[in-house]
Amino acid sequence: MESQSATTWPGSLTTFLTTANILRLCGIWVVYRVCLAVFNVSPYHPLSRFPGPKLAAASFLYEFWFDFVRGGRYTWEIKRMHEKYGKSAEKFAAKLSFPPLKIDTYALVFSKAS
Repeated sequence: MESQSATTWPGSLTTFLTTANILRLCGIWVVYRVCLAVFNVSPYHPLSRFPGPKLAAASFLYEFWFDFVRGGRYTWEIKRMHEKYGKSAEKFAAKLSFPPLKIDTYALVFSKAS
């Protein structure tokens, strides 16, 4: 009797994971991220009317730079953005940042009605 060797099925993972297909997927991902960044800074984005750095609006690279390259300085950068751009500043893609409320504002907002 003849021994059967390991056979691959026609639709196995190895037939799809070729170098060309992996490069295609990487290219599609890069094009998607570039299109998303362009949309985030375009006037069609719902948060485009809020002030802030355009790189912060485009992607998470702005936060990455201050957190990982500059050693966790993004908190101070947010404070600087509020001083420069006002009460609402675009923190990063699709998110806004507002300065912390003062204690008397908390008391006004969360006090029980008399």
